[in-house]
Amino acid sequence: MDLLIGTYTEGTDALGIYGVVVSNERSPQAVALDIPVRNPSFLATHPSLPILYLVEELSAGEGGGLVSALSWNGVGFSRLFSRSSLGEDPCHLSISPDGQLLAAANYSSGSVVVFKLDDHGRIHGEPVIIEHQAEFDSRGGEAGRHSERQQQAHAHFSQWIAPRNLLVCDLGTDQVHRYDCQGFDRVDEKNTHLPIRSMTWTLPRGAGPRHAVLDETTRRLWVLAELSNEVFCFSAEDDRVISRQTTLAADDKRFNEAAEIEWRAMDRTLWVSNRGADELVKFDVGPSGELAVSTRVTVPAYPRHFSWSDDDLWVACRDPGQVLCFRRTTNQNEFEQVFAVNVPSAVCVLPLASTSLGEGAQRYSGL
Repeated sequence: MDLLIGTYTEGTDALGIYGVVVSNERSPQAVALDIPVRNPSFLATHPSLPILYLVEELSAGEGGGLVSALSWNGVGFSRLFSRSSLGEDPCHLSISPDGQLLAAANYSSGSVVVFKLDDHGRIHGEPVIIEHQAEFDSRGGEAGRHSERQQQAHAHFSQWIAPRNLLVCDLGTDQVHRYDCQGFDRVDEKNTHLPIRSMTWTLPRGAGPRHAVLDETTRRLWVLAELSNEVFCFSAEDDRVISRQTTLAADDKRFNEAAEIEWRAMDRTLWVSNRGADELVKFDVGPSGELAVSTRVTVPAYPRHFSWSDDDLWVACRDPGQVLCFRRTTNQNEFEQVFAVNVPSAVCVLPLASTSLGEGAQRYSGL
């Protein structure tokens, strides 16, 4: 396997997680893993163990959200655990660099759950819930707020940026928080060292921060605002705004929701995806943090997620049910489509080459 694909299964033809084998650049095929999961909308791997973690994005009416793990045994996956996310509709998760903590963002309930992991990647001890509270009228009455998407807190992203620093984007409150989790680990049996909010970056009303990336070299924090279709650049050390740039072309008046953001340290470029304009946008980054569009790559409808694997750009397009692979041409700012793989309601793409699953899973082609 070269890729794993997450999907929405409820109300679609998707069967859960799909594996894709890319062999000799022939037409790749996607095959569903033989493990039943529901709405596996985001996937992540353990930093050193052959374990795949996923959210099962389910509402209270569907039984509530789940955080699940699948263990790779050399020829396939087996279920390691499934635990309640202690909230509704978990949509993102990540594992700390040392493999000891797992964080998941519950979108509908506006909370983040943090689990401890043991040496085998299993959940250990009791989790902690980080609750976000909207500081505005819960009826959505404050001017500038999105009338439907910002009536309450909506945690959308929970990413470890250091072994004990957790970055959380809350689309509902227009805020990004950093939590210090020093001392909170499996040794802390009684949870005496709870996560502490150590920094908050506040965006303009109605911006809707969805995802973010940190440039470790310059200590700049890039935040993608889904509702206002903008990229904000903050200093990671304070709340100072360095730059602000729309993701859309000046003459593009279509309805759009920005979705994913990725920082390419190797060539110091920033990439985002637009759902509505249906494109990926490459920004060149100036020395002071200013952004300039250098490329727009047109894709089918609803590019919800994308990921780089070496020089291959993989894009999950939900509505046509396709995962596409693009590569640069001889012109560094031009890209051509190499593959298209049919995957119903594809919403997350995880290349395996640089993950803990990579070596073993890539040798296996028996899907």
